[in-house]
Amino acid sequence: MLTSLRLPLTCTAALVASPGPATLAIADTSMKAGRRVGLALVLGSLVRKPFWSPRLPRAAGR
Repeated sequence: MLTSLRLPLTCTAALVASPGPATLAIADTSMKAGRRVGLALVLGSLVRKPFWSPRLPRAAGR
């Protein structure tokens, strides 16, 4: 039984452990433009989240 769960568990672990697009954008911006610009992007992302997140269930038809 454990062998039949190996592939789904491996795929799930890879999806959970992989960084999202915001994390990659912050890392890329910080490396290219510096810490201050990266922190500005983090703050912008944090300010945006409360306004964007409530809309997602409505867009999905829930």
